[in-house]
Amino acid sequence: MRARLRPVVLILAVLSLVSACHPPAPPHSARLGDRRTTEEPVAARQKIRQHLAADNHPAALALVLSSGLAETALAEEYGLALRGVLKQAEGYLEKEMPEKAGHLFRAALDGYPATPAVAAKAGTRPAGITAGIETCADQLLERGLAAYRSGDLDQAIKTWKLIHVFAPQHHASRKALQTAEVQLANLKKVRAEQ
Repeated sequence: MRARLRPVVLILAVLSLVSACHPPAPPHSARLGDRRTTEEPVAARQKIRQHLAADNHPAALALVLSSGLAETALAEEYGLALRGVLKQAEGYLEKEMPEKAGHLFRAALDGYPATPAVAAKAGTRPAGITAGIETCADQLLERGLAAYRSGDLDQAIKTWKLIHVFAPQHHASRKALQTAEVQLANLKKVRAEQ
């Protein structure tokens, strides 16, 4: 038994010596030639703040997400952008524009921070944002059903396709869309035969 362990112990000792002689590998960004200066976070923050001042919260959120900086580095801007996007989404819902609200709720959910301290600045949790997406999808589903009942299959299909842009897993609209597309295809066949 001792004879079997001796080579394993020897290999482990050699590996530890080799790793002690070599410095740790640089972070991934340094290996890729990241030349980020201290001015870049300041410049990113200024651009984000300009969008926030102009009430262009979706653009501010996009810049926060694409900045390459840690969430905590832009925590305040992140929270402001996310809360602004959600406020705009709620405004669109009040104006009965669920397609626009749905896009914004989706952007907020996709851009939701992973860091708890930054997420606390969002003013809501992912479940609340998901509920907003569902509300938008349900409103559009009803709008599509009204068009379907009135015989406007094209409008119903168009409306239900809007849902899949921000809620691709919405089961009821997917099923309604499939049914309406089959019916429209059959209707076109009948008309072509006449």
